[in-house]
Amino acid sequence: MTVRAFHALFLVVALGACGAPGSDTVFTKGNPKIARTDSVARASRPAKAEEPAKTYQGLYRRIGDESRFQPCATTVPLVVDGNWNGQFMLREQVRWNSVIPGQKLFGVFTGWILRDTVRAGRGAVDSASPGMPRTRFYLINVDTLRPWNDSDCPGMKIPR
Repeated sequence: MTVRAFHALFLVVALGACGAPGSDTVFTKGNPKIARTDSVARASRPAKAEEPAKTYQGLYRRIGDESRFQPCATTVPLVVDGNWNGQFMLREQVRWNSVIPGQKLFGVFTGWILRDTVRAGRGAVDSASPGMPRTRFYLINVDTLRPWNDSDCPGMKIPR
């Protein structure tokens, strides 16, 4: 019994010397790091977040893991990216409104159309070469998602 008590006491002392969980006081020697609050906010927003988000309507299709959104009066579908809330809302709306994979859906989305530069990381498999600009849709909210009607986005060419 005393060996167990001694072992437990040793464990408490050893863990106490390390500081509170998640603490780096042992490594900084009284000079703690100051957390940067702006880095968290930037990680969840696109680079153009200074401009207010706009509402776009158009054709949405999901084929496999690939999401594409083509706003009305445009010619090219854009890859859909976004924050976790927008992606979650989109996934749920597709689940409830899409009967078959690849079905054409009419969507009203809030977000940004971004043109940025792709930076390929180590071992990244990407069809774009490093430094090649790409245009994508950064989604933050799904207002509407429903099956496509022929009267949606009149005059728009729909890719097959």
